[in-house]
Amino acid sequence: MIIGDEYTIIRAVAGTLPDALADEYPLIVPTAYLRLKLGEATFRPEAAVLANLRPKHPLSGREGQITRRLRALSDRAIDALFDADPDVFKVIPEDDIAQGVEDARSAAASRGIHLNLLAAEYVAAATTHRLDIWFGHDRNVPTPIREGWVPEHVRYRLLSELAAPPRPMTL
Repeated sequence: MIIGDEYTIIRAVAGTLPDALADEYPLIVPTAYLRLKLGEATFRPEAAVLANLRPKHPLSGREGQITRRLRALSDRAIDALFDADPDVFKVIPEDDIAQGVEDARSAAASRGIHLNLLAAEYVAAATTHRLDIWFGHDRNVPTPIREGWVPEHVRYRLLSELAAPPRPMTL
């Protein structure tokens, strides 16, 4: 198993994960999955839970990166993504990581660091499941994680760096 960001999950439903991860079962944190669900109104307006929200870049009115990647998916992959097909990936239940989210945010706050919900969920999921977090691109790594505030056993990886050893993240 691996924990993946939105781009990792998109690649999983498209069947385009790198060979080294092809046999891994991806998990996604709830807030990252919500970001994907924002695109549902564009692709399945009749089924969209969040139909009043549009996945547009807030300043330019253009589609964002996620929406552009979703457009490249087949109808079958779109269905797997928006229906959270358990044969392809799993959304980590909020209850599984709720205490870890609070613990991560409290520990960060005690050091004067703001840990947003998404970053706290990644830290909690990686801690709870003892798994690396995989990101599609370095710019997708939440700043507190990229800057190294997390327990030392939590590691993040980039899909583009599969040959490199995992990056330990410590204070």
